[in-house]
Amino acid sequence: MRLRFIAMPVALLLSAGALCQPGAHSLVQQFDRARLGWDRMELSASKFFVSMRVTMALGQDPGHGDGIGLRALDPSGPGAGDASGLGIRYVTDGLGRNSNVELVIDPVSGAAKRRTSLESGSRNKYRQYLLGDETIQRLTRRPQDGDETRPATEWSRVSEEQIDYPGAARGVVTEAGALIYLIAASHLEQPGDSFEILTLASDEFHWVEATVTGLDAINLDYKERSLAGSKRRTVREKAIRIVLSSRPVLPGDDDRFELLGLRDIELFIDTSSRALLQLRGKVDYFGRITFSLDSVRLTAATHQADPDGPESAPE
Repeated sequence: MRLRFIAMPVALLLSAGALCQPGAHSLVQQFDRARLGWDRMELSASKFFVSMRVTMALGQDPGHGDGIGLRALDPSGPGAGDASGLGIRYVTDGLGRNSNVELVIDPVSGAAKRRTSLESGSRNKYRQYLLGDETIQRLTRRPQDGDETRPATEWSRVSEEQIDYPGAARGVVTEAGALIYLIAASHLEQPGDSFEILTLASDEFHWVEATVTGLDAINLDYKERSLAGSKRRTVREKAIRIVLSSRPVLPGDDDRFELLGLRDIELFIDTSSRALLQLRGKVDYFGRITFSLDSVRLTAATHQADPDGPESAPE
């Protein structure tokens, strides 16, 4: 795999972090974490007797201690401790692989600052990207014989790269794993609303557009946690349906953009808490897969019971 960059006019890389697209409600895009009424979600999917799970949590930069119940991969590593950064953590488990991803982004512009990942199972790999103003540094570690008891940050098969941004290319570049947060923190609400942002995914750049295509009602059964306690909710929720489309920056790059291993992606966002209620997409050999919300931790009383749906007693 290779990491490539393309020079483009500064006007194409807006400092706000995204490009406004025409629609019923065209937007000057800024991201606002205050729109979110959650800080942790778990979703699961099952097909052909195979189960898959995704956990996502938001916190401060893990260099300060994330406080979200997920172990930081490298809390003392380069770039840790940036008080202005928002930490985003993903743990995915399924298909014989476990992936633990830690992002640090600017919560307003969406710019990625650092990405650290650890893959285990069918293959073992530790990788870190540091996205600076002038260069991107990439560090990869893999285990060799004798590394079995060492932490991933000490694996001995090491490769490092430093890549300069070519030409006049400057501006905001986000990372694919940040898109769920960016969509939730955006002002996408009505059909036609959209934004586009330059995204690094699998060592290639894509222009990714998120577009509201409608409002749907979704049947759900999940656990809701908040300061008031926890309860199970069996409800029919109103959701904003958002479709992702993409195109590679370079003509020769792979045009198959993936998020959490999915292609042809649809997201269904709760209209109140902005939590991800469902995530749909395609996976090789499995076809169409739907991840549905299993649990959500709310940070404010933004999520009210649906009067048309039954709700169990608090747990």
